Amino acid sequence: MPSWRVHRRVARSFGIDLDEETMRRIDSMLDFPEAFGFRLKHKALHNWLGVLEAYLKHGDKGMEYALLHVWINKEFGGKLGKLLDRLLKMTER
Repeated sequence: MPSWRVHRRVARSFGIDLDEETMRRIDSMLDFPEAFGFRLKHKALHNWLGVLEAYLKHGDKGMEYALLHVWINKEFGGKLGKLLDRLLKMTER
């Protein structure tokens, strides 16, 4: 999966203007889901529950960021995600 850095950079380019801490919380909620103190597996159902939770906690922008996060993971996972992360690191220097 692409790093959270990629998720945040793409979100900003789409005009999603959440602060770093809110984006970190949403990233963590989607990638490390919990229910009643137990860690859940990273599966599709929890993604949609995470999108709903992001909306309830952070409004429209939180939901937009969560949807973008899910989409990026689905479309740019694996080697392409790692390549995007490396390219982004190079441009930040």
